[in-house]
Amino acid sequence: MRRHPRRLAGLQMMLSPLIIAYALRWAVLHPSIAGVPNRVSTVAESAALRHDVPAALLLAVAKVESHFDPRAVSWSGARGLMQIMPGTARMLHVRDVFSIKESMNGAARYLSGFIDRFGTIRQAVFAYNTGHAGTPWQVAHSGYVHAVLHDYHKMRTR
Repeated sequence: MRRHPRRLAGLQMMLSPLIIAYALRWAVLHPSIAGVPNRVSTVAESAALRHDVPAALLLAVAKVESHFDPRAVSWSGARGLMQIMPGTARMLHVRDVFSIKESMNGAARYLSGFIDRFGTIRQAVFAYNTGHAGTPWQVAHSGYVHAVLHDYHKMRTR
């Protein structure tokens, strides 16, 4: 196959702005790469203080659940920044799951209850994801729990 250096150089010049634009758009849509959005961080701090839950834990759950996208909707029906199921939202008195403030406060209240009930963050995170305590084996082998705790420890050191 014969290469045409001029054609390749022209193609590179055309693609460079497109690649840069795509990378910038991706960073905006996936802020876990670019950092935690200020609005989410501020609301997490407030909810953490109100419900006695570590802010880093709330941010880690938000990152794993929705990549900080308050408009996220999962295939299972979970919605919003903290991916709250409709029945859970009703139980937590969260009227608008797409509101960062309501979603974060509802999740903080939910996690706080699980921490009080089970005594460990690991088990509380598992219960947040599944809605129940689970067996020690399930908790220890949950990919979701590992992902949240990994991000939690990273965010605690910020």
